[in-house]
Amino acid sequence: MDGLSRERFAIHVSQDGEINFFAMQLDPTSVQLLLERTVKKKALWRFFGDLLPVGVKVPIPTGESVDVLALDALRNCVGVLFDLQPSKPLTLTIGRTVVVASWLDGLSYFDVLRIARDWWADASADVALVHAQVFGAVSGQQADHREEHTTTGFNEHPRVMILTSSREGLSELHRYLLRQGIYVEVAQVEVFTDVTGRAIICVERVSMVSSPSRPVTQPRGEVMGMVHSFLSALVERGE
Repeated sequence: MDGLSRERFAIHVSQDGEINFFAMQLDPTSVQLLLERTVKKKALWRFFGDLLPVGVKVPIPTGESVDVLALDALRNCVGVLFDLQPSKPLTLTIGRTVVVASWLDGLSYFDVLRIARDWWADASADVALVHAQVFGAVSGQQADHREEHTTTGFNEHPRVMILTSSREGLSELHRYLLRQGIYVEVAQVEVFTDVTGRAIICVERVSMVSSPSRPVTQPRGEVMGMVHSFLSALVERGE
């Protein structure tokens, strides 16, 4: 008996019954380009919750980069990572997540302001004002004097968000990092396109976490020093 082949596709049905077929996009580069098209400057990114993007492909000192740097409604920094290579070892994803989480933890308002002004190509942009306006907190007139309050409570609960094409092993990653006080959200994405270039992006949340206060007895520096043993254990398990 011949082996079975599997094919995933989507069908869009209009109100008048017209059918359009969308083929699943398997090329990681094409998928990433489509995801990046959804990110707009000085506007809410509603792709996975409400976020204000302040940077794209932001380099960090370790040589890694953050695919999208954003702020949530509470002014916490969110580092979005596109993990779209299906054959990528889990240990690489873990390592990148930990490095980015450590970098996010040290970001100040003025660091984010510099990154945002560079990406927005606006040297006078006020991140606090834009944030307040896009989240509907204040009107333009009310936000004129918010600058003095921008650093209070800023980035108290940074987190990493992983958009992946394959969720295999990421539940274990999520549980481990959450126990260490590193807050991670994971979502599986699938992209379908038709012959005209239109796209449908399907998103399945694998995990969603709140941001409780980090225990005072467990500073982030200690957390980063504990990860090596976990990475080593995963490597040994795979050998």
